Amino acid sequence: MTEPSESRATRVRSGLRDWPPLLLVAARFTFVVVPAIFFVRFPRGSFGRVLLIGTFMSAGQFGLLYASMALGLPAGLTSIVIQIQAAFTVIVAALVLHEIPTRRQIIGILIGLVGLAVIGLSLQANVPIVAFLVAVGAALSWATGNVIARGVKPGTNGVQMTVWSALVVPIPMVALSMLIDGPAEVAHALTHPTWGVVASVVYTAGLASPNSSAESCCSSASP
Repeated sequence: MTEPSESRATRVRSGLRDWPPLLLVAARFTFVVVPAIFFVRFPRGSFGRVLLIGTFMSAGQFGLLYASMALGLPAGLTSIVIQIQAAFTVIVAALVLHEIPTRRQIIGILIGLVGLAVIGLSLQANVPIVAFLVAVGAALSWATGNVIARGVKPGTNGVQMTVWSALVVPIPMVALSMLIDGPAEVAHALTHPTWGVVASVVYTAGLASPNSSAESCCSSASP
């Protein structure tokens, strides 16, 4: 875990105090898209691949991640659990692309899974197991996005992929938030933004997204 990742999680937590998690995700990616999409060209490759990357690496990963924190997973622990995506990436690549993991990767996967199990078995009583499992789901979604991103054409600009794949996120997240939290709560949140929400969205959209998503879109992780 790095300090910036824990800092991002802490910023997210500040927004979750006042807004539903999926609505906060929608706001984050709205500001990743606008106004950048008017100045960034569509990335090389098929629309379908951009759609899949947006679905798994952006909507799936962050929707589940924010939900896990809203369910009670502490920010610091969230930053640790999400790193299992590196091991999951190797596993998904082996299952889908039939890549054979190296001995070093297998050792890394085993260490990562044992560590994840230890964390899951040692959760404090006030941390719901479902919050932990949802965070693991976020890591799996990120890993799936990593594998899909391997099909991106060489030389593809990471910022282009980040901005255009982010276009997938806002509308489905708002729709899911209305379904889960109710139209009244969503409407109240939108009409009563707090400084905590503003700070969370500005920080994660303006600083965290370009530094993390652009890099992960065009590179693969390994343990």
